[in-house]
Amino acid sequence: MATACGDSGHASVTETPPRGARRPPSILVVIPSHNGGELTVSCLERLLPQLREGDRVVVVDNGSWDGSAQTIRKRFDGEVPVIRHRRPLGFGPACNLGATGTRADLILFLNQDLLLSPDGLATLRESADLRPGAIIGALLFGPEGMQVQHAGGIILPNALTEHPHRGVAAGELPRMGFVTCDYVTGALFMVRADIFRALGGFDERFRPAYYEETDFCVRARARGIPSLVALRVTARHFEAVVMGRDSPRYHRAYHRNRLRFVMKHYTRHAIRTAFVPAERRWRHSALSASARRAVFHAYAATLLESPRWVFERRRRPPSFAPQEVAP
Repeated sequence: MATACGDSGHASVTETPPRGARRPPSILVVIPSHNGGELTVSCLERLLPQLREGDRVVVVDNGSWDGSAQTIRKRFDGEVPVIRHRRPLGFGPACNLGATGTRADLILFLNQDLLLSPDGLATLRESADLRPGAIIGALLFGPEGMQVQHAGGIILPNALTEHPHRGVAAGELPRMGFVTCDYVTGALFMVRADIFRALGGFDERFRPAYYEETDFCVRARARGIPSLVALRVTARHFEAVVMGRDSPRYHRAYHRNRLRFVMKHYTRHAIRTAFVPAERRWRHSALSASARRAVFHAYAATLLESPRWVFERRRRPPSFAPQEVAP
């Protein structure tokens, strides 16, 4: 028999395991939310029945004005704690705040617009046992569940990110094993709590969104920690409901943080031989007007930030290069 409680400010479930059984690793689920409304409610309704002993969930409200925080408190009768901020924190700061002080073994960052499969949490827990220490993501499908949206991301020479299997029919990929990738999307991102703390959490300079998880995975890989997609774990993702995939706001955030990622991680050799030629080719492709304006805005912003990056690169020389670039 399971009972809900609100210990340590997080919703949790307690149950008595059979005598002699090994306790499974506990999971803290952090859901950053911004004007999520019924999507966040649906996410929680799918998630809460899957919690086991020691698991907790917390919603970090990012300055919503649609009454999301009140809706969650009312709908779940206080079972799900909400950390509320009047102004948007951004994805990284919200995740870091939600994970602060946790005693859970694993942290699962989950988008508000994601519906985890009914056995998703149990399968993630098993995956963490099979690949201890790895960053683990899931096989994500679009809203209808018919086409693959994410099965692992790669970083292109000019730091654009790509999902190689995007658009593939749901039945065409295997549902067993793991896929090694450059990064897993922050929409569903599980990491051991001690590793998250050791790496200092998400870099909050990548606010409001995009490249936080890419940066974290690159930093983890430098310490020998792989990024994997567990193909048995599936979910449906209602992608980019907050910003919109072709909105000016999306393009500004994405490209500004793309260049921040380059300045933080790319070696001088990689910038010269990979980033610059790839960026030139891409810039002359058929970009939308919104994307083109956002890219030049990002160039200007990066120039203004360059003194800081020069200092940081001297203090901590970058070591990353795309796979196509020889050191």
